[in-house]
Amino acid sequence: TVKKLQDQKHDMEREIKNLHRRLREESAEWRQFQADLQTAVVIANDIKSEAQEEIGDLKRRLHEAQEKNEKLTKELEEIKSRKYARDSRERVSLGRGVQFWKSSGLTPEVPKSSREDPCFKKLLYPGFPRST
Repeated sequence: TVKKLQDQKHDMEREIKNLHRRLREESAEWRQFQADLQTAVVIANDIKSEAQEEIGDLKRRLHEAQEKNEKLTKELEEIKSRKYARDSRERVSLGRGVQFWKSSGLTPEVPKSSREDPCFKKLLYPGFPRST
């Protein structure tokens, strides 16, 4: 029985040694897992920060583009308005000139080549060219 007890003791010591070794290995693996996880968290935070910065930059650029679009739209409307006003004044001015000549009974001296010009005919004859 002493021999049996010594064998059991020896088996138990070997089992304890194996358990200690296994505990050290698993502890090392756990520490490595924690370190890897921490690294992954740091990388994820860096990616998140970069993405947030890029979103901020894109929002700023979008806002600038919208402001520029509004400004250009206003400029275009102003240009259209000025052109319309100028064209209206020119039509009124030309119309008054034609009316003057028609009402005075006088005929302005216009070269024959100009009289054949469709623009000239349109001024003198508002319905020109007549649709058939």
